[in-house]
Amino acid sequence: MTLSFILIAIACWTTLPQIVALDAHKQAKNLLSAALDTFPDSILGLSENGIIRQVNPPGEEIFDTQIQHLIGQHLHQFLPNLVGKPP
Repeated sequence: MTLSFILIAIACWTTLPQIVALDAHKQAKNLLSAALDTFPDSILGLSENGIIRQVNPPGEEIFDTQIQHLIGQHLHQFLPNLVGKPP
């Protein structure tokens, strides 16, 4: 019985921080989505190499295309005269 208690304690000790971290990540993602949807200016979330990962609704208007067509595309496709970073 003592061994069972120790094994359960070890399992909780190792998995509980992971569960808490996943919940915090999910909450942060939800807050970011809410901010993107309500912010009146265009916001683009880019990867380190210039791939569009997130766009809010005003970004759709600026680029005159739907959000799902922007996601996954390189920023240079829409702004070919862009100089410098992102590559």
